[in-house]
Amino acid sequence: MTTTHQMQYGVLSVGKFNGRRRQDIYVSHVDGERYAESAFATGSDDTSPRHDNNKNYDPKCSCCWLGFCHTENYHQQLLARHQRRET
Repeated sequence: MTTTHQMQYGVLSVGKFNGRRRQDIYVSHVDGERYAESAFATGSDDTSPRHDNNKNYDPKCSCCWLGFCHTENYHQQLLARHQRRET
């Protein structure tokens, strides 16, 4: 079963995993083109949507701060790790 996420300008299909990197296929509504994109993920079972850095930027998240594409689950994991360091 393929997991898909409706994005603003297309559909993202969760693809193959390579360690903590997930290779997704994005199909544009605008021109129908297919693009391969990668994102940091928590592991091979992380099919969560991509975190939107433009709408939900958080400087406590190293991926947001560096501008790296990452999943929502990975984002939450990084925030929890940051919180543990502050206490």
